[in-house]
Amino acid sequence: QVLVQEVTEAAQFSKNNIGQIQVLQRYQRKRRLQNQITMNAMQGLKLLFGNRNPGVLWLRNTGLRWVNQLPAVKNKLISQAMGL
Repeated sequence: QVLVQEVTEAAQFSKNNIGQIQVLQRYQRKRRLQNQITMNAMQGLKLLFGNRNPGVLWLRNTGLRWVNQLPAVKNKLISQAMGL
């Protein structure tokens, strides 16, 4: 969505070439925080799924079952991961 917005604005309002580095840098700045959140979440999942401690396994599996049973939470997480 952010990329579409930046390209549309560049094409309509500023008459810039949509491939100019300034257009892409604006997109990059707007996505930086969300990208960092997603990267941190993926690192956390890697650590969580790589851990064989029985307590961590129980907590992980219980948490996944809980999220799976709550469609609103599950959909929010999916949307977040998709950048929507």
